[in-house]
Amino acid sequence: MIYTSVLTSLTNLDTLYLDSLLLDSPLGTHEETLKAYRILEGYVMQKKVRHLGISNVSLPKLERLYDECHVKPSIVQNRFWASNKWDVGVRRFCRDHGMVWQSFWTRNPQLLKTALVQRVAEGVLGNGDRKEEALNLLVLVLGRGWWEGGGVAILYGATREAAMKSDLEAAVRVGAVSIGERMEFSRLVGEDD
Repeated sequence: MIYTSVLTSLTNLDTLYLDSLLLDSPLGTHEETLKAYRILEGYVMQKKVRHLGISNVSLPKLERLYDECHVKPSIVQNRFWASNKWDVGVRRFCRDHGMVWQSFWTRNPQLLKTALVQRVAEGVLGNGDRKEEALNLLVLVLGRGWWEGGGVAILYGATREAAMKSDLEAAVRVGAVSIGERMEFSRLVGEDD
């Protein structure tokens, strides 16, 4: 199935390689996960895939995969949600190992209601109604200072052109988020450094 999926993607996208490919989640056992990941590593060796990653992974499973694989993950894609404690441990592991941590389900209602998000919407974006974009900026800023590579990215789910343009226009303002706002947001999502 993995073979078919990769070959179908290459054909459908009419390309010689995929920039990144993620294993959607760990499989039933570690051995099954490692076996599937090793198949994907083969595509990196064949230069059909440039970067590998994994999604929906806990810190213990990520650490074990990282220790045992040959091609280290470049990307970890996880939910940015209170129930997983904002993925602090996984983000820290990614930072320490030069990986990109990519959030999905970023537009969390709990965070959208905070005074900080409102302040960034008004101050950085100039429009208090742009809370979703302000939250995206704050999440992106969590990757500031990842000197060994990697960083933070967001998996956007917008399907309307206007929403995509609005998100992109906001993203270029990431440098306008102050150090104080970044520190406040870091504390809000459980980071202590």
